[in-house]
Amino acid sequence: MDDKVEVRRVTEGGLSYEILTPPNKLKQKVGDGGFDPVAVTRAQRAVQAMTGDYVGQAEAHVAALRQAMDRAAADAGLKASGIQQIYDKTHELRGEGGTFGFPLITSIGALLCGYIDRAGSPGAAELDVVSAHIDAMTGIIANRITGVDNAICRQILTDLKTLIEQRERNR
Repeated sequence: MDDKVEVRRVTEGGLSYEILTPPNKLKQKVGDGGFDPVAVTRAQRAVQAMTGDYVGQAEAHVAALRQAMDRAAADAGLKASGIQQIYDKTHELRGEGGTFGFPLITSIGALLCGYIDRAGSPGAAELDVVSAHIDAMTGIIANRITGVDNAICRQILTDLKTLIEQRERNR
């Protein structure tokens, strides 16, 4: 690896200056571009193999969401920590959903995280919105709904967005 800085001296219009070009270490490590199709295929197979594990993990995550929701609704003293747990688990589900073939989980998770960010300290009405999102994610995982481009999926998203808009207008 060549770690030397390239120095080029330039004189223009009576001014002299130097142009310093640092070494491109990334290019030195990966070359001129392209990718290894074998490595890509191997990575795709690894993700496919993990998809089965994801369903079990997602089921556990949505069960944890429901438990945190129930605690937040039952005890005002636990509401803030319960909502934070819901946010954290939802954020995790959201990040993994599309990778493992559940893009609707990603979309619903994004809606819910955004709503929680804007809601501040949620009251009973806000908790109903959170609960509706958890119910939707539970149903999607339980029924292994892997698409987003069908009428049912679009309706789920539309209904959740409408619910959020109504609650935010009535605050």
